[in-house]
Amino acid sequence: MTNRKLKRYLASVQVPEYSPQGLQETIARAGEIQFFPEKQRMTNLQFFRDQLRFIGKGFWGMKFIFTGIFLYLILSGSAEPDSWIMTAAAISGPIVFMADANILCDIFWKGMLELQMTAKHSLRKVLICRMLVSGIADFLILACAASAFTLAKGIYLRQTLLYMVVPYNLMCFGCLAALNRRTEENTMLYCMTWGILLTFAIILSKSAGIPLFEVRYTGNWLFFGGTSALGAIWEMKRLLKFGSVK
Repeated sequence: MTNRKLKRYLASVQVPEYSPQGLQETIARAGEIQFFPEKQRMTNLQFFRDQLRFIGKGFWGMKFIFTGIFLYLILSGSAEPDSWIMTAAAISGPIVFMADANILCDIFWKGMLELQMTAKHSLRKVLICRMLVSGIADFLILACAASAFTLAKGIYLRQTLLYMVVPYNLMCFGCLAALNRRTEENTMLYCMTWGILLTFAIILSKSAGIPLFEVRYTGNWLFFGGTSALGAIWEMKRLLKFGSVK
């Protein structure tokens, strides 16, 4: 039945007669068309914009919710060294990075890594783009929170940033190390576990009466901050090196 319908359709098609003049006109018009494939390729800016669309609304939602909660704590709490508001400032880093870990772990989800390795844009490029987006967002959040804390409570800005950035660096180091293990569906679980351990370590230290936020412990904060920053840079280089392999 299908073949008969197809034959009837082909028989009804009127094929125009060969015309040398028409052929020459077609060739002339084809020569006027300027098509440059390299101009049709996606630019880096377009690629960056597309990656923003792939980052889910949950990422931005977590950022805004955290910012609102922390600003509320700043305005309602005391800023004494033994107050809980300082502990909240310290655990802000791991909480902020949790959303970053989610968008990075998505790339290494089961089946996604193979797909990314065969895509036109390298895995390294995708990683750099997502790290850049999350890094800029985190910097703005922590900087704004620290500035608001300084203006509202009169604490030195560098001191507030130190208490926020050091746990953030530790969280970053642990999650990047987990990503380098490339255990697919377990990577996010490892990141969450590391973040919970850091958070509970800070809270338990506060509950045990350890004066973490006194000036005499500044050297310890600087040591752990510098060590974790170097570790995070090392793990980032390893991850990007893996991403550049096609």
